Amino acid sequence: MRKHLLSTVAILVMIFLALGSTDTDPSNSPPDQSAPQIPNSPHEYSDPLALPTLELESSDSEVDRVLAERTAKYEERLAAWNSANETRAEAETERNELQKQIDQVDRDRPKPPKFYERKWNTSDEKYQTNAVLVTTDNKTVKLQKPDGTSVTVSKDKLNLEGRVYIAIAFKELSTYREILEAWESRRQDLTDKRAALSDRIASADRPKPDAPTRQEVANELAAEAENRKEQERLARQEAARNAARNAAEAAARKAEEEYDQNGLVLMRKTVSATGGDFGVRITGIVENRRSRKLSYAQITFNLYDDSGAQVGSALANINGLEAGGKWRFEATSFGTRFSTYKFDDLSGFYCTTSGEQTGEPELDRMSVFQRRFLRLTFSVCRRQSCWSTIQVNSVVLSLPDVY
Repeated sequence: MRKHLLSTVAILVMIFLALGSTDTDPSNSPPDQSAPQIPNSPHEYSDPLALPTLELESSDSEVDRVLAERTAKYEERLAAWNSANETRAEAETERNELQKQIDQVDRDRPKPPKFYERKWNTSDEKYQTNAVLVTTDNKTVKLQKPDGTSVTVSKDKLNLEGRVYIAIAFKELSTYREILEAWESRRQDLTDKRAALSDRIASADRPKPDAPTRQEVANELAAEAENRKEQERLARQEAARNAARNAAEAAARKAEEEYDQNGLVLMRKTVSATGGDFGVRITGIVENRRSRKLSYAQITFNLYDDSGAQVGSALANINGLEAGGKWRFEATSFGTRFSTYKFDDLSGFYCTTSGEQTGEPELDRMSVFQRRFLRLTFSVCRRQSCWSTIQVNSVVLSLPDVY
């Protein structure tokens, strides 16, 4: 019985171990939905917050860089401020001592040599005057007369006594200038030292520098970025205004040079006219800028006499004006005498096969010449037994095909 019980327990332990190994096998366990899944490649990331996070990191990096630069400068200013405060009393004592030295130097300022009025004679003793020597370069001498007027005389024109006096005066003046230059240098040196000490004391009097904060730097950088965006926006607006102005100017220049009738363009500057007893001859160039060949094109000019009354018209036409082609026209009017002329009209049409449209077009809006030409075209097309549409000044009309 005991043996049977032990066997039963052993079997139960084996079953328990088998079940436990099945639950803990990684290959058989379901994937953990809460655990982060590692993508096979960077392209499998689809987190919409990824890009903003990168932008924030970049912004934080810039803030850190600027903050580090400003912190270094702050530490330099703080060290200078501390040094100035520590040596303030010493600096004030030294500055007071320098001021005493400057005052003494001012009292010891060298005095120029003093010259008195004397009689000056020329070397031939013909001229003489009383005057005081003002200055000399040992070649000429500047003298001041009793009435206050000054005169400059060459040393060689004076007598011996005057020349000797000038030589002695020049030596005294040269010595004085050297002493004065040394005195000015000494005073300037003391003044510079006093100014440096005053700056140190002023630095100590300033408020203690404040350490930069990260928020201040971030706000300043954000304001600078916003300002740059505003400047860029204003620059774009200015560029757009300039472009519009340039386009308007170009259009105005083009309008002066060209007359565009739906792609059929008259070059205004090419137009010229001659007249005589036998008629009028107006020449120029028309360009077909449409995308297809024109079956027919014509241009007309009105003619006027000296009183401004219209006395006739000149006309030119062409068949088969190619797309992109130029037509050098010659409009004529025989037997008409005129004084001035004016461009009247430019028109053209092309034929396109329609296959089904039939009937006469309405001719009310057309000139007599256009009506006659279209009726002639109808008569030709009826003989060919085919139909199409004709576009006259962008108006499509049902007409027989003339091809």
